[in-house]
Amino acid sequence: MSIINHLSKARRYEEYLRRTVPEEAQEAFQTVLTATSDDPAFVLMCTSPNDLRGVLVLWLFHLFQAGEIRQGTFRCALEACWDHDYGILLNTIREDISNPRRFLRSMFERAGFPMPRDVPSQVDIWRGTNGISARTAKRGIAWTTDYDVACWFAMRFAHGSRIPLVLKATVPPADVIFLTTSEESEVIYFDGTTAEIDGTEEGWREADERVQRARREKQLALHDEWQRSRSLSVL
Repeated sequence: MSIINHLSKARRYEEYLRRTVPEEAQEAFQTVLTATSDDPAFVLMCTSPNDLRGVLVLWLFHLFQAGEIRQGTFRCALEACWDHDYGILLNTIREDISNPRRFLRSMFERAGFPMPRDVPSQVDIWRGTNGISARTAKRGIAWTTDYDVACWFAMRFAHGSRIPLVLKATVPPADVIFLTTSEESEVIYFDGTTAEIDGTEEGWREADERVQRARREKQLALHDEWQRSRSLSVL
């Protein structure tokens, strides 16, 4: 797509956003175009309604492709939206783009997510699902480098006909997009067709219990810390 076409699409989104972005997000909306840091993009995503965030990402993507904004500005908006409103982003793309999967891949690849240091030559990644076939699960793009987290996703809503499934793939790190703020060690991977089932439901359940136990312990530690700080504040 040419720069002119990217600008044309960006202007179309911008006309809509100018009418719909709420007052509390207006300052970030105005400053994000000239921002020298990621802060305005993050504030814009946080202060805008969920249903606008997919449009905001597409607007910023086309501006970035036209050379109008920093790569970091677009990357920050994309990651913030994916982290909290990935479903809205996917629906927005499906409604407006003829080949949504290819377009989404292009967005992630051009966002320039940095690769972590000391990454091995091959990376093990997992994907946990339930209620769908292995063939369908392999087409999903949300994976994780943490086996236990994948098992938690597999078991999260597993009941009745929603049979859990954990897939594993070993891939070169260049084929994976590492998200920088994910608490679930999430990576984006578009080529999971060669992934294989890893383990059994018994093992997935044990891993799920480890994740839940660790999260409970973390919550208790945070609560204890809050109680201590509250006690000190009244002394």
